[in-house]
Amino acid sequence: MLSLTDWAATILESHEDIIVPVKKLWVEYCKKASGVSLEDFTRILRDDARFEFMPDVNPRAARESVDAGESPESAGEMEEIGFFAGPRVKLRSRAITPAHIELMLKKHTDRMIASLWSAYDVRPADMSDAEEGDLMELIARAKELQLEIEDALREAKSRAGEMGDTQSPARS
Repeated sequence: MLSLTDWAATILESHEDIIVPVKKLWVEYCKKASGVSLEDFTRILRDDARFEFMPDVNPRAARESVDAGESPESAGEMEEIGFFAGPRVKLRSRAITPAHIELMLKKHTDRMIASLWSAYDVRPADMSDAEEGDLMELIARAKELQLEIEDALREAKSRAGEMGDTQSPARS
C-alpha cells in the first residue's frame, strides 16, 4: 500500500480540481485506511515539500455562519454534496492553467444553480411567500452571475484569439 503522502500525490496528479480541500482528501483516505486524524493528515501533507497549501476560501464567513446558529449537521450535509470548508492543497508540480480556471468556473456555477434549484424543489410547504421570493431572487441572481461569467470567458477567448492573429507572422 502507498504511503499517505504518495497516495495523496497520486490523487492530486489527476484530480480534476487541482486545488482540493484537505478534508475531502482525508475523507477519501479514511475509506482505505483508518487511524489518522484530520489534524495529523494535514500535518503530514504540510511536512512534504510536494504539496502546497492554500487558505480556506473564506474561513471568517464559515465561522460567522456557525456562530449565527448554523448547526454542525448542516456542515455535514454540505460535505455530503461536495462543499468542504478548511484549507486546500495542490501539488506544487501541477500548474493552474487558464483552461482549468475556465472549467472550474463553469463547473462551480453550474453546481450552484443546480443546488439552488434543488433547494427550491425541496422547500418547506410552510415557506412564506416572502421567503420563496427571496429564494427565487437568489436563483435569478445566480443565473445572472453564470451568464456574466460565460460572457467574460467568451470575451477573453476572443481577445486572446485576436492577439494571436496580430502577433502571428504567418498572418501578417
